[in-house]
Amino acid sequence: MDFDDDDKPKEVTKTRRFAPGRAGKSKPKPKPEPTADKPVQPPPQSQTESVSKTEHDVDAKFVGTKVETEVCNGSVKMEIDSKVDKEPEIMETELMEEDQQLPLQEEKEEEEEEDDVVVREIDVFFKPSIDANTQLYVLQYPLRPSWRPYEMDERCEEVRVNPSTSQVEIDLSMDVHSKNYDSNFGLNMTKQTLKTTWKQPPTLDYAVGVLSGDKLHLNPVHAVAQLRPSMQSLSSDKKKKQEESTEESVGTSKKQNKGVQQASTDQKPINEETWVSLKYHGLQSEYCSRYLNGMMANGNSSIDFNMSPGTYINELCRGGSSRNSESKETLKRVLLSLPLKERVQKLLCEGSPLIRYSVLKHYAPEFSDEDFLGALQEYGRLVQGLWTPKTRLLKLDGPVEAARDYVLSLFSQNTTIKYSEVEATGDKMKPLMERMLTEFAKERHVLKDWKFKEPTDVSFIKSYPEIVKEQDIFWTDKRENLKSRITAQGGKSRADKRRNVVGTSSSVTVKPEVPTTLSDKGGSSKNTIHRVVTQEMPEELKKALPKALKKVFQTHKVCRYETICQGLRDLAVSTSNNPKADSGMAVNVALAVDAYQGELEDVINGVATNIHGSYVSISSPDHPEYDSLREVVISLLTGSPPGTKLMKAEVFAAGRTKLEREITNNEYIKVMHEICETNSSGWVLQKAR
Repeated sequence: MDFDDDDKPKEVTKTRRFAPGRAGKSKPKPKPEPTADKPVQPPPQSQTESVSKTEHDVDAKFVGTKVETEVCNGSVKMEIDSKVDKEPEIMETELMEEDQQLPLQEEKEEEEEEDDVVVREIDVFFKPSIDANTQLYVLQYPLRPSWRPYEMDERCEEVRVNPSTSQVEIDLSMDVHSKNYDSNFGLNMTKQTLKTTWKQPPTLDYAVGVLSGDKLHLNPVHAVAQLRPSMQSLSSDKKKKQEESTEESVGTSKKQNKGVQQASTDQKPINEETWVSLKYHGLQSEYCSRYLNGMMANGNSSIDFNMSPGTYINELCRGGSSRNSESKETLKRVLLSLPLKERVQKLLCEGSPLIRYSVLKHYAPEFSDEDFLGALQEYGRLVQGLWTPKTRLLKLDGPVEAARDYVLSLFSQNTTIKYSEVEATGDKMKPLMERMLTEFAKERHVLKDWKFKEPTDVSFIKSYPEIVKEQDIFWTDKRENLKSRITAQGGKSRADKRRNVVGTSSSVTVKPEVPTTLSDKGGSSKNTIHRVVTQEMPEELKKALPKALKKVFQTHKVCRYETICQGLRDLAVSTSNNPKADSGMAVNVALAVDAYQGELEDVINGVATNIHGSYVSISSPDHPEYDSLREVVISLLTGSPPGTKLMKAEVFAAGRTKLEREITNNEYIKVMHEICETNSSGWVLQKAR
């Protein structure tokens, strides 16, 4: 077909008139961005090679250049069309650039919108106390949901507070005309009492905030009291029924009377003279508004926020005088002027009792770590990664020196010291031990122990393991040597005195002056249980102990002696709150932990096996049908060193020899999972709690 004769004039005319539309349709392919902005001139040889190339090849190679329309071997060049074709290309390029700029602008606007904006500024004020005679309590009602509170304004009759123990009691009136009230029940209850059932922990880190405008006033809380309905009326009715039934049987009257007397003393262990009666005032009363205003601090803050960080902390905490910063700077200058050894000795003896290595090194920046550690080991001891001066540098008395070293040796082994460890030192050494403990630890009444006051310096322990190992060896030897020395200086412990008193006569019953509660041993009971010590364990108690131990081992499959004792106490606490259970026997079992320690160990050894300090029940509480294989596994663990792995083939071989039968995989898995745990394709004894 010849394009020169037929279509040449028509194509030129249409292209001139409809150039933008035709140009857009003739090039459906998108043009690459890099070549769109910079026109590239074709090389000289492109004209000679254009004959052999197709039209698509030319378009692909010279995209974005001057368009040449080839007709019949490229003899016709339409320059007007090429100029017109440039216009849509430029327009497309500009549109693409504008489209690229729009997302960037939107992203910038979104980033500006996402920036934090200060919505409100609130000043914080601290009010130490409302007045000298006012204490702030937080009352909680765990058994009542928030949507069903007690009608305090209508029902509250009297409030009683015990300032010494922070216990609270509230008397609420009852609606005797309600259809839910049974007047023929026999108790004729006209009020309901809410009371605290356990000793509240200290609440030194809690505060109540009052927001007034843009000012938040913080008031420290004295105590948090959890109030629950008291069952004292039911207990008193039960007491009357027991007294009436005891008159019929003379033989059992003494035991029941003792139990009743003990229950009455358990429920009211606190002297009634310490209770203070208060009158309740509602939220809308004038008294409430007056005290609410008293919880707001008067005046503005006098802190200058342009001061240094150290001065700001001193002003905020009010813990020291304004001379502290000056004295610290002076002390630092004096320390830097001293030789290394004198500097280290002064830092340890006159500074904090426990100092981190980074703090000590701050006062000796010119010395290397090797030189500084050499001087530090000469005058200090390492405890939990922190340094303390050697006891001989403090020039203490003999018993006080022994108490300090013993406390540090115990803390080098563990971060907590139990009350029992302190009492084991004897009556003479116990005050000295407590004196040293107040210096290095914080007493936790709820957990009945002393907690090391400083966190362990893990970074130093990881950086200098050799020094840590040397110090651990020293404290281990020191602890063993101090045990006999402290026992000699402190005299006999309370347990030894009880044994001596009991041994004089079989009919003597000893009661300590201070009653011991279950919560003192880690439980959480409201009852007070006196320790009763006799010469021999009663037969009833010997029969009840195995049953209680079975329940303990059902919870703890592998445990130590301390865990067994604690489990017996917890069992007594849970049983005493269950009216259907024999709480009296459970309490006696808990008393046996302290009163009959020697015989208790014999009973434990009768129902459990001691495997390298860990006790395992001889009979399985869950699968007693596999006790024969359990005995085989226990014998293998007992006869092997601690940490020995038991392989499956070894257990099967021992079972085949002793039981004279083949062991099934089912009983093997159940027995091993009860007392062992997997370790590298083997079985080892579970870690004792």
